[in-house]
Amino acid sequence: MLMQMKDSPDSSYLLDRPYGVVLDTNLLIYLFQPDVIPTTVYNKFISCLLMGRIKLIVPEQVKYEWEKHKTNKDAEYHRNAVKEIERHRILSNYMEGEKEKVSFNAQIDLLVKMAARNYRYNFGIRARNLSEHIEDPHLTTIPKRNHDVDSIVVEMSLNKRAPFFGPDDENLKDKTNKNEMADAVIFFTAYDFIKNHKGTFEKVYFITVNKNDFCKKGDDSRLHPNLQPYADEIGMVYYNNLERLLKEVDPKEHYNLEFYAQNSSIYLSDKYFEKCPKCEGEVHKMVIAGILLQN
Repeated sequence: MLMQMKDSPDSSYLLDRPYGVVLDTNLLIYLFQPDVIPTTVYNKFISCLLMGRIKLIVPEQVKYEWEKHKTNKDAEYHRNAVKEIERHRILSNYMEGEKEKVSFNAQIDLLVKMAARNYRYNFGIRARNLSEHIEDPHLTTIPKRNHDVDSIVVEMSLNKRAPFFGPDDENLKDKTNKNEMADAVIFFTAYDFIKNHKGTFEKVYFITVNKNDFCKKGDDSRLHPNLQPYADEIGMVYYNNLERLLKEVDPKEHYNLEFYAQNSSIYLSDKYFEKCPKCEGEVHKMVIAGILLQN
């Protein structure tokens, strides 16, 4: 694991309080989905987290959804990593010579193995590490819903207020069955926690990459007008882009540890693997506690 900082933070750059960052479930999933969030952005995010520049605020509902979906998503992404390669195997049926077929299929086997390794020891490790970071109270706070949260959510539901329980057009509120209870609980659990912990954070951000759940239809650049007053009350800033957040909390790019190299393919060759005595699969010789060590 490469751990390099461009410069040591000067004294004026250090904070007494971290930035609070509320993450929606979809962003946590995207953090280990291949080809969605660049390695450089992921590295910077984890650097800011581990070095105390930011502290995660993960509402209990988000944690529940994360635990519910992460294993299935991990397996899905792993399957997809090899699916595109496997579909080419049928081409061997068009080859005349048996030697040519065997050689072709051997190459497919090799590509499948490398694709599986690339996912498992890059993006798969991200998923496991994210779970550990969420469980670490030094890095993450997990606020729970309470009576105050439920009261706000119930009031919005009864009045069919957008964006969770009705359309943006109030004249159509009786013509919709929309019910995004979980999203409402996430937002107002974060709101209630921040409201009751003023002074804990330098500044607080709400980050989601879901364009539909918290915004007015057709405008994902800002919170829905029905939610903005709550955000204004507690000074919470909404962003739909993780990189934008990182540029704001670390404009001088002091926090830039490299946990994953952008090209770690040399660490996926056979010499770095050995047979697992328990599962008869393979394990990476340089993986310790879920981290792929890189020289």
